[in-house]
Amino acid sequence: MEKIGTIQNRLINFSCIVLYTVFITLLLFLFHTSSVIASDVTLSWNQPVSNADGSVLTDLAGYKVNIGTNSGTYSQSIDIGDVTSYQLSNLIEGTTYYFAVTSYDHLGNESSYSNEVSKTINVVVNSFDDFIIDNNDKEAYYSGDWYLSDGITAFNEDSVQSSSEGSTYTFDAPYFYNDIVNVFLWWTYESSRCTDVPIEIYDDEGLLDIKYVNQSVKDSRWNYIGTYNFKQLASIQIYSGYDSCSTNADAVRFVSSGFIIDNNDKEAYYSGDWYLSDGITAFNEDSVQSSSEGSTYTFDAPYFNNDVVDVYLWWTYESSRCTDVPIEIYDDEGLLDIKYVNQSVKDSRWNYIGRYDFKQLARIQIYSGYDSCSTNADAVKFHALSRHPLYN
Repeated sequence: MEKIGTIQNRLINFSCIVLYTVFITLLLFLFHTSSVIASDVTLSWNQPVSNADGSVLTDLAGYKVNIGTNSGTYSQSIDIGDVTSYQLSNLIEGTTYYFAVTSYDHLGNESSYSNEVSKTINVVVNSFDDFIIDNNDKEAYYSGDWYLSDGITAFNEDSVQSSSEGSTYTFDAPYFYNDIVNVFLWWTYESSRCTDVPIEIYDDEGLLDIKYVNQSVKDSRWNYIGTYNFKQLASIQIYSGYDSCSTNADAVRFVSSGFIIDNNDKEAYYSGDWYLSDGITAFNEDSVQSSSEGSTYTFDAPYFNNDVVDVYLWWTYESSRCTDVPIEIYDDEGLLDIKYVNQSVKDSRWNYIGRYDFKQLARIQIYSGYDSCSTNADAVKFHALSRHPLYN
């Protein structure tokens, strides 16, 4: 559930009748239930209690929810009666919807529109692609000494910790077939947490990688560990390396058929002048920016095979951000599309760019078009939708 906008209270006089608009909070729920990718949006608001002159409101009859795909123009109006929330279903991914509410009294007098909120419906990752193993699940097991942690905001009911050197907690996911998988880790905070916890990543053939994470920070959230090509088994082992501090084991998340390239990864390269950004909540450790016209930052993913791929972009915010950053999308045969994104909004989240059929190479190039504002390059996510049966 995501809070994405607020509509302010307004009190309006219309034909000598005191009318009232509403206070709206827009909440988003995403799920995948069939081969059609869609989402539900729930609007909710507080009922007004007084008229513009301060008298008690007694003649409120109901509300209408107005919907459109262009700002200020509403192609559909739904009379929902005297309720203060409404759920809209089967909204189409990639489409931006605009919402406003009007109220009316028992005589049928209707207020003007409230101020507007909007939501772009992103593509939903289906359940074949995204799954989580909690420390209490059957796919999780341990060796050595582990005990319940007092750390709050565990992913599910609880988390466990160890201060016994050599103890391990393992999360096994034998559900892949040559899949590109993004691995994320969730831990809870206590003051005793170790700052360099070894995370070992295995597949059927053995050890793929060891990462060291600082569990004294970034707790109670999904932390990106890395992207790996798993043959079938994906096994994540958390290793307690010290007696002098505590190692936490809570949950592991696997997002398959996707590939994330961070600005620091080997698949990313640039031309021109780029420097570290002060924008907070970068996808991984940092992001970069440029105010040099003609500079480019390129993310290459040569991992597809005639795949239908959804492309997402992550950027960070600074007040200097450009509002029409060119994003060029290429495959092996050349330029497929150019999109323009406003990097002064929707920062620190995955933003849907578009859906493309890549032969093999997927190339995303961020172009710095101005000296007068800054262009950010942080991370690109590719989701190969066509690899899973729910798409077809």
